[in-house]
Amino acid sequence: MGAIGGAFIISFYIAIVPTIQVWRELTKIERGLKEIENAPAEIAKIEKQLNEIQRRIVNDIESGSDTQKALLQMVSQYCRNNNIIIREFPQLHIAAVQGYRIETHRIVIEGGFIALLKLLHMLETEFTMAQVVSVGFQTQYLMKQKRTLLTMSVYLKSVKNIEHKKENRQ
Repeated sequence: MGAIGGAFIISFYIAIVPTIQVWRELTKIERGLKEIENAPAEIAKIEKQLNEIQRRIVNDIESGSDTQKALLQMVSQYCRNNNIIIREFPQLHIAAVQGYRIETHRIVIEGGFIALLKLLHMLETEFTMAQVVSVGFQTQYLMKQKRTLLTMSVYLKSVKNIEHKKENRQ
């Protein structure tokens, strides 16, 4: 029995293990061939998505920048006059929901509390292209300079009817 078991183990390692390895390699190669066969369809799908993204970017630049330009102009003028700093003015966020285009603008401004409150009041009362929807104040202590920074984050929202714009263009 010992000789038969030994012969079985030797034949297993000589014949069966290499066969299993070749079968695994064959499976991997077949999977690669299937992926290659699907490659043209995947490339076309990705190109279509890329074209859609580029079209959206062009539309967003053409139509969504009016509010952002006006907001930047108003805030930067106020900041120059009141000695406060615009820390962040990132790209606006755009979402299309049920025929409406929702633009969300974010501004982070650093300065004194009274100057920031006056800017907030001005945005709420005088800036009619968007509504203030959220405001947050944050302090940060700078140890090296031994002073405290006050920043105000303001979120503004504007909603536009997409169908109305399309009708006006035609």
